[in-house]
Amino acid sequence: NPSSATEEFTRSVNVITAGAWSSGDNVNTARTTLAGTGDKTAGLIIGGQVPGGRSNATEEYDGSSWTSVTGTPNARRGFSASGTQTATWITGGQPPTPTAGGDADTFEYNGSSWTSSNPVNTARAFGGGGGTLTAGFVAGGQTGPSSQVTNTENYDGTSWTNSGTLPAAYSSTEGGAGTQTDGWYSNRTNVNTYDGSSWTAVTATSLIPTSQTSGGNAGTATSAIWDLGGEVPGGRPTQTQLYNGTAFVSQPNLATGVNSFGIHGSAPLAYKAAGQGPPGSEVANTEEFTAETSALNIKTLTTS
Repeated sequence: NPSSATEEFTRSVNVITAGAWSSGDNVNTARTTLAGTGDKTAGLIIGGQVPGGRSNATEEYDGSSWTSVTGTPNARRGFSASGTQTATWITGGQPPTPTAGGDADTFEYNGSSWTSSNPVNTARAFGGGGGTLTAGFVAGGQTGPSSQVTNTENYDGTSWTNSGTLPAAYSSTEGGAGTQTDGWYSNRTNVNTYDGSSWTAVTATSLIPTSQTSGGNAGTATSAIWDLGGEVPGGRPTQTQLYNGTAFVSQPNLATGVNSFGIHGSAPLAYKAAGQGPPGSEVANTEEFTAETSALNIKTLTTS
């Protein structure tokens, strides 16, 4: 009989799992135009609009369920906010009067209670915020129904200092995100990046219609900018986009079209909560984002 030989060799296969949005727990207070901080394993939503007026409701998320905690001293919608679940700042916001401009009050949350801090220099509502409790920023927003501001202020955990100016005053914006030295501010077709002292306008090709407003974003300017949801005449798209430094590219869609929601976190840990859904009612749902993953699967094969 001829002799036989056994040979082993390995084969590697790159397995890619696509990113996706998945359902999380419903918030306790359905609302719109709220603020979100933290991430999908330790989130925080703050304030907003409820039927009949403004809300001061605050809720914490542990990745499984939302828990109502101490409410903010002021009931407002359109807070600027950033930070973590146990170290968050909020500022500004729109008081209950529909024609009111923004507030200047600043409050900090330590995981159990709110304390007052120094006010921003320019009162505003619907400004874009980013950064941490000791290194934050707020930019843009409005001082009245038709009055937009362009200035930026940096926060050190105690006081606000005037800093760079946005290239333009935007009447419709998705807000800000990122860190104090790696921030960004967008209204779909206008993306601006922030280095802690000045803004740079970036030419962006957007797949989201310019008519789409009141979406949200997360991430940092040099990492991953996530821009999603919003409202267009006649509906609320479910699109999610990733800004790759040059253009917005398509990503997995939201399950539910919604605008004016709370959002925060980096790409792998981003979440959105509550907001306004059709036909213009407050919704309570939460969606969590899982980023695309790539894993090397190595198999050993034997031949003889």
